Amino acid sequence: MTFAPTLVIGLGGAGIRVLRTFKEMVAEYGEPDKLRSIGLDSSKEDLKKYIEIDPYTTKIELTETGYAIEDDLIPACPYLYPGITAKGEGAVRDRVYGRFLYDIHRNEANKTITKFLTELRNGWQKKGGNGQTEGHLIIWVVHAIGGGTGSGSFPSLIADVKMIVKQVVENRGAIKPYIYCIGVLPSASNIFDLSNAEFNPRYFANSYAALKEIDIMATLPPDLKIQPFQSDKPVEIKEKPFLRYFLLGINEEMANSTPTQEQAIEMEDYLQNSNRIIANMMFTFPQQDGFENPWENISSPYVPFGESELIIPIKKIIKVAEENDRLGRVLSNDIKDQLKKKVLTILEQDFANVNFPSLEKHCKAVYDEHKLRGLKHFAGILQNEYRKREGDDKSQYEQMITDLWRDLGTYDWSKPQIQNLLTYSNDQKYRKIRELFIARKEENQQNLTSLKRIVVHPLQGDTIRAANKKIEQLLSDLDSKKSRWDKSQSLYEYISVNLCRDLKIRELHEKTGVPALQECVEGRENALKRLKEKLMSAGWGRQISLTIKQEDLDKLSLSDKSQIMINPDSDIPELLKKLNFSKEELTGIMLGRVNQAAKGREVNIRARSHTTGDSEREDDLFIVCNSSNYQFIDDYHSVFFTTSPKYIKSETYDKEKIIFLHFSLGIRLEDIDEYHTRKEEYNQQKLQKSAKLSGDIGRIFAYPEWFPDDDLVRTAYPKLYKK
Repeated sequence: MTFAPTLVIGLGGAGIRVLRTFKEMVAEYGEPDKLRSIGLDSSKEDLKKYIEIDPYTTKIELTETGYAIEDDLIPACPYLYPGITAKGEGAVRDRVYGRFLYDIHRNEANKTITKFLTELRNGWQKKGGNGQTEGHLIIWVVHAIGGGTGSGSFPSLIADVKMIVKQVVENRGAIKPYIYCIGVLPSASNIFDLSNAEFNPRYFANSYAALKEIDIMATLPPDLKIQPFQSDKPVEIKEKPFLRYFLLGINEEMANSTPTQEQAIEMEDYLQNSNRIIANMMFTFPQQDGFENPWENISSPYVPFGESELIIPIKKIIKVAEENDRLGRVLSNDIKDQLKKKVLTILEQDFANVNFPSLEKHCKAVYDEHKLRGLKHFAGILQNEYRKREGDDKSQYEQMITDLWRDLGTYDWSKPQIQNLLTYSNDQKYRKIRELFIARKEENQQNLTSLKRIVVHPLQGDTIRAANKKIEQLLSDLDSKKSRWDKSQSLYEYISVNLCRDLKIRELHEKTGVPALQECVEGRENALKRLKEKLMSAGWGRQISLTIKQEDLDKLSLSDKSQIMINPDSDIPELLKKLNFSKEELTGIMLGRVNQAAKGREVNIRARSHTTGDSEREDDLFIVCNSSNYQFIDDYHSVFFTTSPKYIKSETYDKEKIIFLHFSLGIRLEDIDEYHTRKEEYNQQKLQKSAKLSGDIGRIFAYPEWFPDDDLVRTAYPKLYKK
């Protein structure tokens, strides 16, 4: 895809939301330096929320701030109806007031449009454009039809855009401008009875009036012009100001009813999806070959469209395979028993041979064979067994301390020295016990030396030597128990805090020890579980994903040939074959996407009578994909309902995403259910009641000067028609 220099104007709340989504898409797939963006709205809060100013983006607040609205401007404006007052903020669904707000800020808007179009023109020329080479420049204007600001100001804005384009682009070189507009049309599940609607039914009256005015600009009656407020020079409309006018329906029951908190989340998701549908179309449509004169045999400019997406989650599938390999297979009971036996074998070894390096060596062997799951299980058993060993060794040591301390309290030679040491800790007792027994041994040795100088019974010397030998054995046993407890305590602390230090497992993020290992593995297992759940769910509506079976997800691997081994560089057909997708299954998925794209326009098209015929009506399908996916998709051309769907291919486009764009061509306004129904209500003077409007129904028109023969409009605007 080659992204053409593009100016996007988001008008009103719906327009600026789409503008933001489109900018994000261009930042990902296009060339941001070729995009210029202008957001215009009467809500400061929405502009602040959705539009971030940068060198290529600006916003214009269509507000009353700084103007004497009621004292000066409203009385001086010729096209406002009697009794209209300042709104405070926004147009409040009053279309003619939306026009009025635009006129107040018209000079600022026109200067900005001129500046950005000049930059895009000059940028093309600097990159090699000349008088012999044609360049393209795309202008998109996006607005909602049913509100006040975007609906009422659109005709004035698009007339100014056309005027500026002629001045800046058409008359200044070989660049060809293409102006496309997108209208967001309110729709409802029951368009014939709005009396019980939870949303404001004025959207439907406004949409009828807006489409009526847009159609006037498309059909070009003689002497059509717009007289901007505060300007002496009218804008003459001598040619259609847009090449095509695209329509996408928004379900007002979803978008504008009073929601609960849960419904509000669903509403926001619905609106974001709608924004993406529009942004996908805007990004895609100019990339086709021959977009300069699309559907040249179709005279009607109106093109309702819908979109759907098929996601082939390659990255997630690869991620699952990577995580399966990192974590290892889910451990069977046999493997768990083997790992426990390995720990018990370690415990049965000569205690002197067990040390930190030997524990690390065992961990590495387990990790190499069973990966993180096996290591976690092994380390958990190891920690638990050494906790028990440390507890046993501590108990034996402390019991010996207790026994010896009790014995010392019975000996005449030691009792006086300990009887007042009631608060001694075990460590203090240990040192005191050694001190007393060593002193007793030395005393015995001195006595034995003294006995040698005199003649005594031999048994007396043997008794002293036996006592010293007993002391030596007792101290040796005490030191052995303390040493063993110290070592088991040290090993247990190492296992708990530092185990796997030498492995340097990157998944642990520099952390060591069993708790860190368990936290890491459990976190990865939970994340993998959530990822697999997503891959097992297709989703619904405009965007669905291929679903993968649980048993296949569990077997995915990048390295194990005994499992479903996938290559990260595999193309889609190879990948789907590995995952056991059948031709019939994929055909059904493709068919569903085509049907959803047609359904997704949410604009109800009426069947024509035999007298009017459907000769001009056509359906067109665009398929947007990465170049590498083209052949795979084209294998299913039989489900596309058209002899030649248009493919828009790019080597840089997302390999995981296939977009289906459905266009309904040859549509007249009378073919649109919503417009036809409201027109009948208006002509039968029922629209005011069904839309719950107060005041004259003619006020729904923002350009009353275009309806001199409509008595309802003349009644609503007496100042304009007083002559």
